[in-house]
Amino acid sequence: MSSISTNDETDIISTSSVRDRMLAAATQTNLEPVSTIIDESGHIKGNIASREDMLINGRVEGSIAIKNNRLEIGPTGHIEANVFAKVVTISGELKGDIYASEQAVITKTGRVYGNIFASDVNIEDGALIKGNIDMEKQDISHHPLIPDFHDDEHAKSGSFSSLFKRMRGKHHSEATITSIETSACKTSIEEILHLAAHSNIIQDTDAPISIIGETVMIKGEIMSEKNMVILGQIDGTIHFKNCNLLVGHNALIRSNIYTKSIITQGEISGDIHASEKAIIKKPGHVSGNVHAPAVSIESGAILMGTIDMEPQDVENAYANAARTSAANAIQDKKAQLPHTSEISDHAASSSHNESAHLVDTSWPKYVPRS
Repeated sequence: MSSISTNDETDIISTSSVRDRMLAAATQTNLEPVSTIIDESGHIKGNIASREDMLINGRVEGSIAIKNNRLEIGPTGHIEANVFAKVVTISGELKGDIYASEQAVITKTGRVYGNIFASDVNIEDGALIKGNIDMEKQDISHHPLIPDFHDDEHAKSGSFSSLFKRMRGKHHSEATITSIETSACKTSIEEILHLAAHSNIIQDTDAPISIIGETVMIKGEIMSEKNMVILGQIDGTIHFKNCNLLVGHNALIRSNIYTKSIITQGEISGDIHASEKAIIKKPGHVSGNVHAPAVSIESGAILMGTIDMEPQDVENAYANAARTSAANAIQDKKAQLPHTSEISDHAASSSHNESAHLVDTSWPKYVPRS
């Protein structure tokens, strides 16, 4: 265990080495150098959409759609979802169907409980598959099982607009576009890690860190027991029990956040609950209340909400919010049901009609003699 020095040069070297270790897993698995990486403690309940390669060593319950890129489920990955990608490699466990436009690879440690749809299927000796295999060529670009938000909200999202305008530029070659995107992501990761080091949020340079890339959109709940960098878009709830959240300047988060410490340069719509500290750096914009014993707001950053600097019981706050959410869901469900009196009236009416029908049909009809 080594601490990060407050010296600028040392910080840059240390944070770069952290980033290199995080991204090494992607390069070793033939993924692009800048990818989304979910470590083994990460748990996502919801739908994931992405336009970059993804390595998952944690748990996902929902759906994963990355269409034109590669998805790798690592040895510790546990996925309960249908997955859509250009190339899918499974070294962990998948309960769901695989749709690959190019290739599906099940390694010797892979376990798939579902169907595989891919024109090229590679199954290593030792792999376990329980399902059907369809080796017709797959067009997953508009597959009906992919959640609707994948394309529409990516395009509408303000945090993604500049990136995707560059990606759609008519005057750029594919190589240039890839270079621009990779460079931007590397800069964002390095910058937020550098700020976290200076703020003493990251103290263990060997600690694993997950990355949610710039083109990733998640609708649902994210839980983790390791530090995480978010550069993309999250809509739901973020719950990090004893770890830190780092939010890059292009990130857009519509979530209540429960964490140990947070440093953000992005846009957050929701309340922040931090047991240690909350730091808002420019051009960060937070629309919500901040609950943390230590709060720092840099000149140029914006907070639209209240600040509570009492000691925070983040776990209790999260539990209370979960109970409130569950109660509201029950109330909403009850509100959608017919009113009790209406049910009673309807039941009484139905009973009367049924009784009348029974009386009418139980007696023989009188037919006068001619």
